[in-house]
Amino acid sequence: MYSMLNPIIGVALTGLSELADTMAVAGAEILQAVIDAQHHEPQQVAASALLSGTATVMAAYRRHIHAIGTHMGTAATALTSAWTPYGASGDWNVPEDLRAPQLPELTIAITAAAPRPLAGGEILDPAYLEDVLVRVRHVSNTFATPSIEAFTTFVRSELLVGELTEAFDTIMVEHAAAMAITSTTMQQHLTHLADTIQTAHRQYRDTNLWTPITTTADTGAAAS
Repeated sequence: MYSMLNPIIGVALTGLSELADTMAVAGAEILQAVIDAQHHEPQQVAASALLSGTATVMAAYRRHIHAIGTHMGTAATALTSAWTPYGASGDWNVPEDLRAPQLPELTIAITAAAPRPLAGGEILDPAYLEDVLVRVRHVSNTFATPSIEAFTTFVRSELLVGELTEAFDTIMVEHAAAMAITSTTMQQHLTHLADTIQTAHRQYRDTNLWTPITTTADTGAAAS
């Protein structure tokens, strides 16, 4: 039975590790693009505040996303290490620590200063701001979670019911859920930031006073 299943299990375990690697780096290139963009037009006060805040939020959540993907890779390695001895001894020892890590809660603060006239050199171009708003909202909707449906379907259809399948399910479901929660929470913060900047722009249009917006992130303790 082991010799028959081993090729299938090998492919599945390799796929699990590759998926973990994909999850660990999810959004890194997007974050760098946002960081680069925020220095492009610093005099555009609304767009600059939006991009700076977006970079702050994404950088904070990227640490969580990386921790989830890295932990998933460690769990996949542990599962691989348990499968090989099973072929020799017939004894299946369920690896420990297959569940997603407990991550510290992130605190994102979006604060507004007192309204003021634009300073020398500052501008607020509605068309430019709208373009950045569209891009940020798109990023918030598509950022983090890679597709796992196809891989999950493959694993569940090829593996026999048993402790190995349960271990796969634990890794996949726990880490996918952690990614989904992280992605959704990040999306909510980015949406709130975009809405706040839009409101500040409307107030500027009505009063000719700009409300500076600052975004900060408290990442708490180190992820475990």
